[in-house]
Amino acid sequence: MQVSGYSSKFRAAWDLLAVGLVILSGLVVTYQLAFAQRVGLAGSIAVYVIDLFFLLDIFFNFRTTFRDKGQEVTDGTRITRRYVRSVFIFDLLGTGPFDAVLLLWPEATILGMPA
Repeated sequence: MQVSGYSSKFRAAWDLLAVGLVILSGLVVTYQLAFAQRVGLAGSIAVYVIDLFFLLDIFFNFRTTFRDKGQEVTDGTRITRRYVRSVFIFDLLGTGPFDAVLLLWPEATILGMPA
């Protein structure tokens, strides 16, 4: 698979979409927690589509160049090593569908409240 430049138009559009989806996800989850007694199907689908987007983002990050000492690094091994040693674990944990896990554990509580 070919590497993608960190400053390419595609990457800029992808990152802008990511920001929009983070905002949308925050709004949907906040609405569901604050007003909905039951989680609606449309809201759940939206959240899962957003989770899928960020899972794809992890794969793109393994193939996105970076700059080191003023030089653009295009070597796949160095890109992977840098990504795994920096923010990969946070991206992976942030992508987890934790609401789906809670559906499998109905007696779970968070801060004393039903999950």
